[in-house]
Amino acid sequence: THIARAKAAFELGNFAIIRIAELEEDILPYAEKVIPLLASAEDLTNDWAKNAKIIEVDADCNTTASSFYAAAKAAYPDKTVTVRLPLTPDSITCVDELVEVGCTFVHLVADEQAHEINGDRFLTDALHEIHDHLVDENVRDQLSLIISGGIAAAEHMPKSIICGADAVAIDFTILIALGCALWADVRHNCKVEAGKFEADWAAQRLVNLMSAWRDQLLESMGAMGIREVRRMRGELGRAMFY
Repeated sequence: THIARAKAAFELGNFAIIRIAELEEDILPYAEKVIPLLASAEDLTNDWAKNAKIIEVDADCNTTASSFYAAAKAAYPDKTVTVRLPLTPDSITCVDELVEVGCTFVHLVADEQAHEINGDRFLTDALHEIHDHLVDENVRDQLSLIISGGIAAAEHMPKSIICGADAVAIDFTILIALGCALWADVRHNCKVEAGKFEADWAAQRLVNLMSAWRDQLLESMGAMGIREVRRMRGELGRAMFY
């Protein structure tokens, strides 16, 4: 699916985050829309990391986040570096540390059910707290927040943005777009699991899904009287919570 994801991102004008170990030569035509996900500092010397405009480092709040980011910026001072973190009850502290060292992009990843990892809160509640904290500290505009994990339907995009996200990423939704079932006890013929599908077919399915989600995002924005998606960030007064 990596080639399909990269091609779909290329056609849509957005980005595909792909682990550096899974990148291959067939993805090169779409390389400008691929964000390599680096697992360790050793990956900084990889050709994919050297040639990418944006790289993402997979870090942990307790140990590697600030140091991994610092190493990446030292190696590539002109690149955009995103730090990928698990969304946990301690994420605020980690985000504060990253802001202090100059990090401008943080990717927070919730679990498959859109909850905190090792926590009880739903994604939107945890995100709202982080957004409000950054506003209170007068540093909100210094940082862009990407959110993912449990994003399963089009309406999850505006909900996440309203609660403070600058961008939303999808993961398991890709499998649904390709006709797969997510539950182990469902017997369903999935071309992806069998390895019997063409990248062009899969890329078109992803393009179709994202185009449909864009239309639904525009409908939500129209209902709220917002003409630009960036103006939706943190607009809690446009939503009702139950």
